[in-house]
Amino acid sequence: MLDTNAEITAQFGQSEKPQVPDTRTPNTHYEADAHTRLQAARIVRDLVSAAKALKLQHGRELPVYGALGELFAVAKLGVQLHNDACKEGSDGRLGKDFVEVKTISPFKNDHSVQVKKAGNWGVLVIVRVYEDFTMDCRAIRRKKLGKTDGDMFTVPWCA
Repeated sequence: MLDTNAEITAQFGQSEKPQVPDTRTPNTHYEADAHTRLQAARIVRDLVSAAKALKLQHGRELPVYGALGELFAVAKLGVQLHNDACKEGSDGRLGKDFVEVKTISPFKNDHSVQVKKAGNWGVLVIVRVYEDFTMDCRAIRRKKLGKTDGDMFTVPWCA
């Protein structure tokens, strides 16, 4: 459990940048500032605490994994979420790239995600929540996913 600002900053605040090189000329960059990242880390801490308590006391899952994954991407990578949560095609921005965040919940048997090809995103962030509520994430450029048939990409956690 993360209780102090120092513990939160140690886990989220000074994280490495995702391995998503931007070869284009820098222009306007969209990235969450340090305060936003710290606030997101606090919310992640609180949601994880609530999810653990519900699971322990009632054996039920708290249906917050999608939001938890998005907030983890903000805290860990600096993703700036769109103001309109219902915006179609992407969840936010990281630098100049539109980002889609997908979360693998702890009770999901298949450790892969599906994402629409039609979406307006250049980077896919996959967040994995483990049974002990520890979390990790990966960022993958869309062009690295290659060409596949159908309307969806299926991307395994280990990709």
